[in-house]
Amino acid sequence: MKKPFPSSIIFSILVITACSAQQSSEVTVTRSAQVTVTSSPPTATPIPTPTLHPQFVELQSQIAAGGETYTLNADGQIERQTPEGMTIIPDIQALPDGTMTFTHNGQEFTVNPETLEINGQTITFKDTEDKIWVFDGKTLTREKIITELPIEKDPYKFRNCVIELNADGDAQPVIEYVKSLKKYHGADRYYDPSKLMFNKLINYGTEIFYDIAAPNYDDPASRPFERGVYCSIKFTTPEGKVIDYFTSFVQYYQPGLTPDKYPWLVFVARLALGADDFNVNAYTQDMYFPVIVDSAVSQSGFDGNDPLTEALTFSKFNDMDYRFKAATEGDMTRLDGELGIILETKIRRTDADTYK
Repeated sequence: MKKPFPSSIIFSILVITACSAQQSSEVTVTRSAQVTVTSSPPTATPIPTPTLHPQFVELQSQIAAGGETYTLNADGQIERQTPEGMTIIPDIQALPDGTMTFTHNGQEFTVNPETLEINGQTITFKDTEDKIWVFDGKTLTREKIITELPIEKDPYKFRNCVIELNADGDAQPVIEYVKSLKKYHGADRYYDPSKLMFNKLINYGTEIFYDIAAPNYDDPASRPFERGVYCSIKFTTPEGKVIDYFTSFVQYYQPGLTPDKYPWLVFVARLALGADDFNVNAYTQDMYFPVIVDSAVSQSGFDGNDPLTEALTFSKFNDMDYRFKAATEGDMTRLDGELGIILETKIRRTDADTYK
């Protein structure tokens, strides 16, 4: 009879077998080396640089020539250099076609580029209606008009421009008018020094004019003066009488001065009450340069002193002899209307060309 197999031995065999099976089922995994792949970034498509309008480029150059304060960017914005950095000017800009515009009180205006001037932080320009504007680095304002009086260039329409003066006042309206002429019309006439004739003026005791033997100014380019602005002066005497004067503003070329500094002489000729049919040629064509009356005594056919020049010139300037002498020597600045000097001239027919 066979002996039964001990159960403890069977159990031990089972445990050993199980452990062996568990150990034989373990799998060792070895991690392979990581491979890094570097790929090139996609090639960017170049954006073409926009071509600026020639007038825009010209405007950029014009602003750049004014100094380092202002810069016109390609987007049309104008920047101003400040201690804190660049600041965009909100009210002024340039359009792609080079047109410069600005906004004031909600209204848009267009700049006349030929009038654009930059002086430090100040930008000055005119709009298309010839109004002057100033940007001082902070504020855009319209420049104060020196005078609202029109510039009348037709002597037969001289009454379109009327200046009112009185004996108790001064010549300030005339002074302001001359300032306006200098600023806005000083360069209207170009003088070629090689063609100018400076004929000597002579003081004859009661009037100052050229030597009657001097050459005529038949060629306009030879004249060192330019007529062409006319007004009516209504002068009120102390008694309340209103006297009408034909008034001529004459620019005189002065070597060494810029056009805005050329003197403008103011000549008045007293008219009879209500006179409208006087001979304009006596002022503007036959007598190329007006006769200067060198005293307050009227030389225009009226008795006594001339009320206007007596009240506003000779009673206020006690050195008129010196000024007249300077004029005969070529210095017309001593008689400049901007000083408030108003000169009497004559109404005289010159059929014999005596006063040409």
